[in-house]
Amino acid sequence: MSHFPTDRSGSALLRKARAGERDAINDLLAASQIYVHQIARREMPAELQPRLDADDVTQETLLRAYLSLPSFKGKTWKDWLSQLRRIFRNTCQNILRDGHRKKRDITYEVHFQGGRVGFGIPEDLIITTQTPVEILLRKEERADVRYVLAGLPRRCRRVLWLRFWKGCSYGEIAWHLGGSANAAQKLCQRAQLQVR
Repeated sequence: MSHFPTDRSGSALLRKARAGERDAINDLLAASQIYVHQIARREMPAELQPRLDADDVTQETLLRAYLSLPSFKGKTWKDWLSQLRRIFRNTCQNILRDGHRKKRDITYEVHFQGGRVGFGIPEDLIITTQTPVEILLRKEERADVRYVLAGLPRRCRRVLWLRFWKGCSYGEIAWHLGGSANAAQKLCQRAQLQVR
């Protein structure tokens, strides 16, 4: 999903997710992650902030939201967003209440077992997408690297590309460029010095 749903598209997405369509569930959780993370950054209780960050509370809220999906009675996108806000607030209250009693209870940990995650959540439903800010930063970093590499001699560009983008060992680089592993290592070191 490349954008946050409108009321109409969100309601349609919700219907499909409740019907069990895997892609719709993924999209629903991705959109929910954006919404909950914004709430967490703005509304997370001050008492929680030294112990947890917005990502922790967002993850816990999304897990509870996913588990509540089969029993969710709402019909519209706005109903779902209200549900997410309720779950977020309850999650924060529970963490505050339970945080005074115990530091960590491993019975609530989620473990991978046979390609599935605890609580019966299929592995492919776990949200691993990058935020728009992370995507933008990565693009900027790539542009900076391309600019710096463009100023290097062709052989230096190639050795850095093989070492850091392809993950080649010095022996593999030597095979690609012709020469010894020791020579490939020295060339890589000289290329790195030119970048700095």
